[in-house]
Amino acid sequence: MPVLGNPANRGRAVALTFDQFRYGWANALTEEDAKQLHETFHVPGPGAPVFQAATANLNPWTEAKVDTMNPGRGPLLIISGEKDHTMPWAIVNASFKKQRSNPDVTEIVKIPNRVTRSRSTAAGARSPTRRLPSSGDSSSELNLAACKRTLGEKAGEGRSVVRRDR
Repeated sequence: MPVLGNPANRGRAVALTFDQFRYGWANALTEEDAKQLHETFHVPGPGAPVFQAATANLNPWTEAKVDTMNPGRGPLLIISGEKDHTMPWAIVNASFKKQRSNPDVTEIVKIPNRVTRSRSTAAGARSPTRRLPSSGDSSSELNLAACKRTLGEKAGEGRSVVRRDR
């Protein structure tokens, strides 16, 4: 990651070059569309979270730690795009394997021929997961169904649910 090349970037906002943006965020688009997205939506992002994630294995009090057994987590739908460079299938699937031990519903979906970001997330929201209300919320199953419907509309008939736990 380019941001890790300079330790001073920990406290700075770091911009991506067009080539970095294209590889990480717009790899499934034409060069013209990628340039338009870069010019319109790209903003520098903070370096601190990247440094926190990079040193997470060395720091037992890291901010990047996740409590996978949190009973209040709620249903979780993890989404992966086949062409995603930022969060490849191996990383997304490893997250699913860690999260599936949670007592709440955990699902993973892989969308063929897609990346998991839209124009709104190209501007900075980088998570491949969608967190839904907790299982104590009476509308959580309805929200899970709505999220799946939306995912189905975006992916068309090519979407495939890979696994479901609970």
